[in-house]
Amino acid sequence: MMIIQFYITAIMAVLIAISPQQLLAVEGRGVIAQELFSELRCPICNAQPLIESDTALAASMRNVIEEKVQAGESKQEILVFLEKRYGQKIYLSPPLAKQSLLLFILPIMLGGLIFSFWFLKYLKRG
Repeated sequence: MMIIQFYITAIMAVLIAISPQQLLAVEGRGVIAQELFSELRCPICNAQPLIESDTALAASMRNVIEEKVQAGESKQEILVFLEKRYGQKIYLSPPLAKQSLLLFILPIMLGGLIFSFWFLKYLKRG
């Protein structure tokens, strides 16, 4: 009976020592890590998120992310670190860059140009 009271007292002391803010902070860090696992892909796998990849590199990247989150680094700081280390190929949805913007605008401009020529040709006939 004395041992049970000791364990109950020890558990209560631990629960009282951990504030709700600390619990929320730990939970928030877990959320950040899970978001990163879902947003980033394994550099070895083709379009497979870190959370689903079984490669050693993906496991290593998950460990690095968890360590950095536990150290209190922000999501942006972790992304910058991983991008420097592995390049932009780690993003499942890469950020829009000036070079890729041209790839989106050029087909629209080309379509508009073709439509303009077709429309002018149509006006000349009518």
